[in-house]
Amino acid sequence: MKIAMISADKLMLQQLHAVLDNTDHDLLTLPGEAPDLRGIAKELAPDLMLVDGRNKEALDLEHVERLTMQYPGVAVTLISEVVSPKFLLAAMRAGVREVLSPPHLEDMLPAAVQIGRAHV
Repeated sequence: MKIAMISADKLMLQQLHAVLDNTDHDLLTLPGEAPDLRGIAKELAPDLMLVDGRNKEALDLEHVERLTMQYPGVAVTLISEVVSPKFLLAAMRAGVREVLSPPHLEDMLPAAVQIGRAHV
């Protein structure tokens, strides 16, 4: 499975890569934010996009929704510190499959990737 990991934070990209490095997935680490998602999907055709949404100013769920509408075969997992019911509902409406909280990435990310793999 091709996984694109998108973040403006190089340390986050390194952390994500380290967690998934021992898997058989094709891992792509890319600097970027929500406005870049559709271009990345068009160019690289990933099966799963792990999107760093910790920057509330840069995260616009409308970009995620446009991505999931235009590329329904791409699963989106969002990394966010905000896990309020209102935010989770908005993320779900935008087409996000999973929302992961940064303190629990090492534990939750492998399971989220397996869920994404089941939808490919």
